[in-house]
Amino acid sequence: MRGTLKWGMMTLQLSPNSLNPAIHRQFMANLWQGLRAALLRAPEPRASLCQLLLLLATGWGCALLVDRGALSGEVAVAPWGVVAEAARSYFWLATLAAITLLPRLCGAFLPLAVCLAAADIVVWLAWYLMGLILPRLPMSAAAAVQAELWWLFLVWQVAIFAVALRAMIARAATSVSLRFARLQQIIAVVLYAMALQVNLNLLPDYPLWEEVAQTVPALDVETVYYRQPTMTAQALSAVAPGVPGKRELFVVSFAGYGGQDVFKHEAQQVAGILGEQYQAATRTVTLINNPATVETHPLASRSNLAWVLKGLSARMQRDEDILFLFLTSHGAEDGEFAVELGELGLNSLTPEDLGQLLDEAGIRWRVVVVSACYSGQFAPALATPETLLITAAAPDKSSFGCAHARRWTYFGAAYFRDALATTPSFTEAFEQAKREVERRERGEGKEPSLPQMHLGAEIREVLADFEQGLSRGR
Repeated sequence: MRGTLKWGMMTLQLSPNSLNPAIHRQFMANLWQGLRAALLRAPEPRASLCQLLLLLATGWGCALLVDRGALSGEVAVAPWGVVAEAARSYFWLATLAAITLLPRLCGAFLPLAVCLAAADIVVWLAWYLMGLILPRLPMSAAAAVQAELWWLFLVWQVAIFAVALRAMIARAATSVSLRFARLQQIIAVVLYAMALQVNLNLLPDYPLWEEVAQTVPALDVETVYYRQPTMTAQALSAVAPGVPGKRELFVVSFAGYGGQDVFKHEAQQVAGILGEQYQAATRTVTLINNPATVETHPLASRSNLAWVLKGLSARMQRDEDILFLFLTSHGAEDGEFAVELGELGLNSLTPEDLGQLLDEAGIRWRVVVVSACYSGQFAPALATPETLLITAAAPDKSSFGCAHARRWTYFGAAYFRDALATTPSFTEAFEQAKREVERRERGEGKEPSLPQMHLGAEIREVLADFEQGLSRGR
């Protein structure tokens, strides 16, 4: 039986004789030894340069498959991701070479590298399985597991190294005292753990795949525009009015950029989470820019937002009720929030625009969450005593996770999906989400986005009263 593997313009003929049978047997034996090492049992690798190269190539293939599985739609291999992965591999090999310069370990580089490269395939498989399991867990359980998962895998990799190194030392330590061999192992393990931390935290990390640019299909611009008053009026007519004497939450979820589905998904999921957890399902309006929703949701435009805010203000008990306004899109260094859908020619939203819309609507108590790069620039215009403002990034920082095929941005997942599943407090959830975002960005070698929170002095007690009302079920 023969097969053909195509990669770009290159075609590779595959057959049972593609690999020397002895090399194939050694490769399978090394995979078994890698599994033993991953289970923290002493390995006995078949070391050769050929085996090391085959195992490294297999590990790269696993990395490509795992990263590809996290995306849907059309993607291409990302050149910078390949370069970054190569740099991390070279650093890892250099670390092993440096460690094996220790006395009595000079001949251990190749068997140690072969063993760890084989075990790394098992680690990749475990990481892939965790990626399948986590979405099926309850949100609170998934958040708790995810927060510690990176550290667990780091400790696991160090433990694999310690077991493999002990096996190598046991072979070469016949003329060395047991005390010296143990000291040697401790030093090597500490050095490897430090190098692994540097490799994972400080070296650049880019995705191995990148999405192919999405093209927004042609829209009937005139029809879309003329449909907006009716759609917005229908959305507002479905909103239940506030009940006097009962502090309630009114929600607006706004997905500004229509060229990537992640913003649509995030806005819809946030509306669902807030509606369910804060009894706001009948007091929620979702505005979305996306080709798939032009017939089902009003556009996320400045004019529609103004209309919706005024309509909600008329239905709220203004001295009691709270507006939760969530905005997700791309952000620019000059502070503009992207509002765009194909050829519709929508105007971007500035912090000053948003502040003006809220003031004109006459909404007093506000929780505003802006998920976008450079979103900290919204603070000067919105951080009032009657506002809780949360932004996914500092004024001069990017935020992450806006790939087309994703379901959440990094901040959206950490705050709405994970943190709010464990606490009803908007401020406590922010502190949890901030730690999770920082941990994730650090683990991926990204420049910290530094999420921001500005809690107004007057809204502090209002939020506390609202949260107490939720706990009492009123």
